[in-house]
Amino acid sequence: MEIVQQDIKRLDRVREAIERYAVDRLQTIGRHEAYTKELEQQRLNSVDWREKNDLVEKLIEHGHHSPRKYLHEFTQQASPYFGILGIQEVPRSPGSGLQSCNLS
Repeated sequence: MEIVQQDIKRLDRVREAIERYAVDRLQTIGRHEAYTKELEQQRLNSVDWREKNDLVEKLIEHGHHSPRKYLHEFTQQASPYFGILGIQEVPRSPGSGLQSCNLS
């Protein structure tokens, strides 16, 4: 029964980590989109063509670092898959050579 309780606790920690990641991901994407809108508004308000070109270059560079490209959404939030491999080593005695391991 102890193994089941450990797995339940581990699953809770995995779900909490997924939820934290999702919140962080949304905040990062939100900040990125807000800055993109700010740059676009500055470009629209600008009258100098050099300033417009600089802002277009910033928009292009900023777009290359879009968090949507590298912060992928975790798709199995309700049932994350993970496995546990527990290894218990048999105590060694001097001169015994190789030892066997029990997998739990």
